[in-house]
Formats: sequence, structure tokens, C-alpha cells
Amino acid sequence: MNTDYCGKNRMNYYSLLNKGNANGLYTFVNGNTLEKNMKKSLGTNTTISKQNNETIIKVSGTLPEKWMEHALLAWVIVWSTLGSIVFYYWVSGNFTSDQKAFFMVYLAFWGFFEYRSVYSLLYKKFGYELLRLKEGHLYYTKNFLGLGKAHRYDLKNVSELGIIEHSRKSFAGAYNKSFWIVGNERVGFNHISKKVALAMQVTDKEAKEIVRLIKAAKS
Repeated sequence: MNTDYCGKNRMNYYSLLNKGNANGLYTFVNGNTLEKNMKKSLGTNTTISKQNNETIIKVSGTLPEKWMEHALLAWVIVWSTLGSIVFYYWVSGNFTSDQKAFFMVYLAFWGFFEYRSVYSLLYKKFGYELLRLKEGHLYYTKNFLGLGKAHRYDLKNVSELGIIEHSRKSFAGAYNKSFWIVGNERVGFNHISKKVALAMQVTDKEAKEIVRLIKAAKS
């Protein structure tokens, strides 16, 4: 009777453990019990979780609409094809020195935007930002394809923390808000003599909450 009861409890325990680990919601406490972490979705791509004395903010680079991903993929395919054709004619054709110089300038221009578009496509698919607030420090990592260096900022040395506003009327402001770029950071601050910007493509609501959490960890 007791053995059966313990067996059922053990099965329920491991079932809960497996389910919790899959969702990132449960952790061990004192080695033998489970504690549910606080985790909430702040927006389409932003989640906040709290574990012990640590606050973790994850900002995914995933595009909110599927058509955006398809449009970006189509652009990369067209741009890559166009550049490949031009490169083929450049290496196989019989051109004057002036014509070759023109091709070189064009391919340099093409290569720059090829890199930017491919990087953007991959980041929107696999990249994310990770902010960890713990023991008076902010640890910020921009993760891309599993790679990323964590930068540590002492919150005592953080000043002018706030939301970055981009002008809607300027070309730069409109460009930064475009879905195909990796940028448009909305939260910024000064750390000693360095300007820091993070939280790309988040909404005003998400940016305000991120600022609030950093201020709370700072105080």
C-alpha cells in the first residue's frame, strides 16, 4: 500500500519535473522539491522570468508576421542571384579597365548589402538578446547562432537610463523601424563614459517595462 503510494508520487513528481523543464518553469529547491518560477510574456517577442534573486529578460529577433520573413527571404534570394550573375560576367567577360573598375565598385556595394541582408535573415530566425539583472549588475548578451559575449554593467555606474525615441519624420528614424534591419534599440543608458543601447524592435510598452525593471534592480 505504502509502496504503491510512493510509486504514484514518484511518477507524478517526475512527470511534473519533465513538464516543468520543457517549459522552463520549475527548478529544484533544497534538492528535493520543485518551485515554479515567475514567467510572463511582455509582448510578441519579449519574455520576463524571475528565479530566486535574478530577473531574466529575453528579446527574440523573430519577426511578428510570417509574410515579413517570406519577404526578407525573397529579397535575399533575388539580391544573391543578381550579384552572382554580375560576378560571373565580371570574371568571364572581356572588359576594359574602366568597365572592370565599375564592376568592382558595384560588387563592393552588393557585398555590403548581401552581408547585411543575410545576417538580418539569420538573426530574425535564430537571434535574441538576453538581459540578466542580478546582484546589482546587468549582464547583456546578443546571441546569434548560439554565439555571443556577455557584457557586464555595474548598475551603480548607470546613468541617463531611459527610452530611445526615433524621429518618425527623419529618414534614419523610418529606416531604423524597418522590419528587415537588425537595430532600432529602444532602451539606452550611459555606463561611465560609454553609451549603451539594447532591446531591439520592442514596443513602447515593452521598453517602459524593461526600463522599470532595470531601475528597480538599480535601487
